[in-house]
Amino acid sequence: MKNLPPTPFSPLSLIGYLCFYKQQPLHRTLSQIASRYGPILLLQFGCKRVLLVSSSLAAEELFAKNDKVFAYRPKLITGKEFGCNYTGLASAPHGAHWRHLRRVSSLEILPFHRLPGQDGSIADEVKLLLGRLFHTEKEIVEMKSVFLDLVFDMMMKMFAGKRGDGRKSTTTSASILEWAFSLLLNHPEILHKAQSEIDNHVGNNRFLEESDIEHLPYLRCIVKETLRLYPSAPLLVPHESSKDCKIGGYLVPKETMLMVNVWDIQNDPNIWAEPTKFSPERFREIVDERDGFKLMPFGYGRRSCPGKHMAVRVITFTLGSLIHCFKWERISEEMVNLTEQTGLALLKAQPLMAKCSARRTMMAVKALEANMKLVFQELTLNLLMRMISGKRYFGGDIPEVLEEGKRFRKILDETFLLAGSFNLGDYFIRMDNTFFVQSCQFIFKIVSFLKFSQVLLSAASETSSGTMEWALSLMLNNPQILEKAQNEIDIRMGKGRLIKESDISDFPYLRSIINETIRLYPGVPLLVPHESSEDCVVGCYHIPHGTILLVNQWAIHHDPKLWNDLEIFNPERFESLQGTRDDFKLMPFGSRRRIYPGEGLAFRVIGLTLGLLIQCFDWEQISEDKVDMTECPGLTMPKAKLLLAKCRPPAVMKNILSLLDYGSWIRTITAKNV
Repeated sequence: MKNLPPTPFSPLSLIGYLCFYKQQPLHRTLSQIASRYGPILLLQFGCKRVLLVSSSLAAEELFAKNDKVFAYRPKLITGKEFGCNYTGLASAPHGAHWRHLRRVSSLEILPFHRLPGQDGSIADEVKLLLGRLFHTEKEIVEMKSVFLDLVFDMMMKMFAGKRGDGRKSTTTSASILEWAFSLLLNHPEILHKAQSEIDNHVGNNRFLEESDIEHLPYLRCIVKETLRLYPSAPLLVPHESSKDCKIGGYLVPKETMLMVNVWDIQNDPNIWAEPTKFSPERFREIVDERDGFKLMPFGYGRRSCPGKHMAVRVITFTLGSLIHCFKWERISEEMVNLTEQTGLALLKAQPLMAKCSARRTMMAVKALEANMKLVFQELTLNLLMRMISGKRYFGGDIPEVLEEGKRFRKILDETFLLAGSFNLGDYFIRMDNTFFVQSCQFIFKIVSFLKFSQVLLSAASETSSGTMEWALSLMLNNPQILEKAQNEIDIRMGKGRLIKESDISDFPYLRSIINETIRLYPGVPLLVPHESSEDCVVGCYHIPHGTILLVNQWAIHHDPKLWNDLEIFNPERFESLQGTRDDFKLMPFGSRRRIYPGEGLAFRVIGLTLGLLIQCFDWEQISEDKVDMTECPGLTMPKAKLLLAKCRPPAVMKNILSLLDYGSWIRTITAKNV
């Protein structure tokens, strides 16, 4: 008999282990099973054979030795209906077509050498966000929506030349931002530390720029720690084995679906010290957190998220900008609720609400409660729209542009609502396709509108905005970290200008905050599933052809064997880590062949946004309670509760922020792009 991976216990007839898909987030349920029965398990989901991987060592064997075997994707409903009949970048089988898509995305759409600046799209959108927060009259701001719209407008400006007009849409990037902000609100000392880092680097005379992110290591650690604790897709996107192979000494048959529980990996006490603790400092000592596959919020290898760099950059820049310019607080004395939603994505169950007011270095304004979810949504979505069309879709006052943005957002909302669902039909033999035939008209409308850009829009906006929200949440819960990041920016930038994208490299602590945020709350905690194209061996186990691969990067990011105090938000851990991704300890965007091509851009967007937020504002929780860090269930890892924070521009930044005439700027940018 072949040496197949162990099966925990006899599955139920017909449905197998699908009974575990219940109210509790799936990645946590699978993590409990793995902790009891082992890091490599063979499960049965309906008629589908699923290989569950929940350790860094097994993930390394999968993505380093058997990367090509698991470069395939299982044929799921979402890949057919929303992936243009399995022709999209995320769902296409490994081969010439997929390599062509990957090449186009890497060289033309998301090239790493073009990331800094992106024609000013990232910086423009973040500055618009800062101006809106500075001039807003609302007392409460829901952060997830803000982050989603922000990243969406960024992407659409880069790709399509237009901004969006969104309030609810893709959630990966916005979710990470929401989780980050929730963590920061619950840890005000970390938020203060990040703010101090930014203040020290950027100063008080200018805004944070993307180029500053590289000089804000603690801010980057916050993002990484957020991604570690709350990966957007805790089970990644499934892979499938193209042939029989061996993993961990076990035989994995061909056509086995692979599920990697990155949430479990990123919370493994064998890898991470105190894995449940929000501690960005843990990334200070890690140069490349992916060493040992400890951190994989975006997957790893061939099929990792192509927009991971962009997502991390957006999250880091957004968090940095908000931390720099505003003072953030919880809306009450209670800690921010960090309960997660149930589902495949890791979302907050309750939206994050936060108070924000201009820091003392900014113009004196009244303290405001900021809905950080809304902030990050708008940032993420507008960035996406600007990348695609060159125009913003949200925030303008030209009726034609607003109406176009609303129509686009409505389609995206319906698309991602369906695409992010857990489809039980994927795991049973389909006997009748009447439902799909009847839904083709609706699907074709969506597919014809989104086409190839939908993959980048969904991944980038949800991951980046989510990471920024997580990072800000983490810093609010750790104000000393926020202060340190702010000091780093202030020291580097001085008081004369805002952070630029080129400054990001000068903020090692800011980068550490992002890394730590991603470690704690990876945008995709279970990565995107792979599928083995042939038999292989992983961890001494035989993996049959056609096995779906699930990499629980959340578990890797929380492995106590890889990370000390793994539950603590400690960006400092990344300050001394060189090459953390080489050993697959940190894989927020996947690895190798299927790695997310937009990783670089994502990091720049996150870094610039975080840097500017930290530079321009003093951030506080809206109450004495910590930010609720509960995750929502699902493929991504959003915060269950919206992040609410107080932001106040410091006195030294008031002159710079006062020059941001939000209304006229919006009208000018929108008019130019119509």
